[in-house]
Amino acid sequence: MTAAGTFARYVSWRFLMTILGVTALCVALLFFADMIELLRRSGKDDGASISASTLVAISLLRLPSRSEIILPFTVLIGSIGAFLVLSRKSELIVVRAAGMSAWQFIMPGVFVAVMLGIFMVTVYNPVSAMAQLASERLYAKTFDKKSSLLDTKSAGAWLRQDGTDGQSVIHARIVSNRGLSLGGVSAWQFDSEKNFIERIEADSAELKKGYWVLNQATVSAAGREPAFYDQYLLSTHLTPTHVNDSLGSVSSVSFWELPAFIDLADKAGLPATRHKLRFQMLLSL
Repeated sequence: MTAAGTFARYVSWRFLMTILGVTALCVALLFFADMIELLRRSGKDDGASISASTLVAISLLRLPSRSEIILPFTVLIGSIGAFLVLSRKSELIVVRAAGMSAWQFIMPGVFVAVMLGIFMVTVYNPVSAMAQLASERLYAKTFDKKSSLLDTKSAGAWLRQDGTDGQSVIHARIVSNRGLSLGGVSAWQFDSEKNFIERIEADSAELKKGYWVLNQATVSAAGREPAFYDQYLLSTHLTPTHVNDSLGSVSSVSFWELPAFIDLADKAGLPATRHKLRFQMLLSL
């Protein structure tokens, strides 16, 4: 075992520990900031009983996806910190005096950064995508039935679609499951001649093949008393690909799924700019 090899492993370990330390600190700050926002959000629901464990679970499931964004920053700060520690302990001076070149103590840091990038993209990203998808479902389950449909402080998501019964406009306060599940839904139905037919208010909606299933729906139409339905069907020509591109969270699609999704969107003539940018961003890690 050569001295150069031993020193390379030592520097690599220093870099790794410093980067992980900076990452842990930033992730902790993200967690507390997200918890504050969730507590503020839950406090707006009068009479709502949302446990602290549920809020913690939502925040923890969001963390993997959000921590990917700060990776370049943490690697940069961690690398600077590692060099500062080595310099303050005069280890770099000793190494230079021993005849080692600058590349010999820089390359271990480069190696650690490259390995971290490969691990984050190929292993960590699929896990974070699954966690993000689970957080969206849990968030929708927790908040959609506790939100007032008259609250307009949050813009929510809008979707215009066409179906066998005519055009309709859908507004959802909460979007989850890559756009296939909606919460706090309002829909305005028009006939084939674009005349208004009815308005639908529902707790949630699920996209099926050729139609939306609106749960706990109240249907209001001109000249009729509002009617309540446990389930109400709204026709649509949208496919999961269309909805995912319009409403879905990009971060819930893993690195391995992005190429196939982009190719499918291009073949369908749909814009996939967000997903292409996401794919290139992951490659740049």
